[in-house]
Amino acid sequence: MSALDCPQSPDVARGTVMPVSIDWGEDTAGTETGSLKAGDTVASCAVTVETKPSGASDPTFGSVAANSTALFVNGRSCSAGEATSVTMTVSGTASYGEYRLKFVATTTNGFSIPRYTRFVIREAA
Repeated sequence: MSALDCPQSPDVARGTVMPVSIDWGEDTAGTETGSLKAGDTVASCAVTVETKPSGASDPTFGSVAANSTALFVNGRSCSAGEATSVTMTVSGTASYGEYRLKFVATTTNGFSIPRYTRFVIREAA
């Protein structure tokens, strides 16, 4: 399975271990192409589960890291500090339904930027 990249909303199977990558973009030459201002990079990032099915357990996450080398996210080559990645583990007994993740990046200029992505766990047909 490919990486879960914002803003997709893919189906994810129970028991899945997968990378989740977020492209924070960049504002270059005065053209707004993303959330980061020109010359700014992601200093740190945190992820939380914002919504989930009633009674469901949260998936678990490794440490969120900003990319230190070029990283492709949704077909765009992100320069160092323009993307974050984390490994997400979904329990083999996870509740069916939609999960919404909230990522908050803190930039080197001190700005906090939220981004959201979601995934759905469905019963096998």
